[in-house]
Amino acid sequence: MRVNWMKFLLLNILITINLSSCLTSGTREKRASLGEDFNLALGETIAIEQENFTMHFEEVAQDDRCPTRADCEYAGLALVVVEVTLQGREPVMLELNTSPWSDTNL
Repeated sequence: MRVNWMKFLLLNILITINLSSCLTSGTREKRASLGEDFNLALGETIAIEQENFTMHFEEVAQDDRCPTRADCEYAGLALVVVEVTLQGREPVMLELNTSPWSDTNL
């Protein structure tokens, strides 16, 4: 199924996003190859050239992760929104999160 393939691909790419860089904002577009690690800060866009798509880090919709050096009962949840545009198609907004109970885990 095409949607599952795209979701799998995006989740593998987004695993490398460093959420600690979310406090900075930028407008430049980066380029990467499929399988290459990269960081994507809030407001940045990356083009995956071989696959002809771009991904834009829209927002951190929720971030209630356990703070560093704190003693928490659970790790918390982070939810990010990305806009994915395949060449020649309308953009799609995706919500990805760190929840172990969701099928969109980072």
